[in-house]
Amino acid sequence: MDKKQAQEIAVKLFAIHTGLDNVYITTDGQGFRDSANAEAHAQTLKDDKVFDFDRNIMPTEEPEPKTDKEREALVKEYVKLFDKQPAHNIGTETLRQKIAEAKADADKGNGNGDEKKED
Repeated sequence: MDKKQAQEIAVKLFAIHTGLDNVYITTDGQGFRDSANAEAHAQTLKDDKVFDFDRNIMPTEEPEPKTDKEREALVKEYVKLFDKQPAHNIGTETLRQKIAEAKADADKGNGNGDEKKED
């Protein structure tokens, strides 16, 4: 686990536990209120790093809700273009690309995307 992944967990924990000012995340993704317990647990892990996060110096923007709203909008647009839901595990970037491709095809007169070959 890298620091960015640990930070994502810390942001979630701070959102859930509003009275929590510090959180310590071990490399297996567990969060602790105090450093001693985190350090003790980390000693049992292959990678014994402990990431320390302070609520007061965490980024104030939470990118996940924005991404979720963006993804919801992309899914709606995909459904309009393809008349079906995208695969549940499709990445946001792939979704964006498929929409762009469909729009480009529609601009070329290939609105349904079936006529990709030129003879």
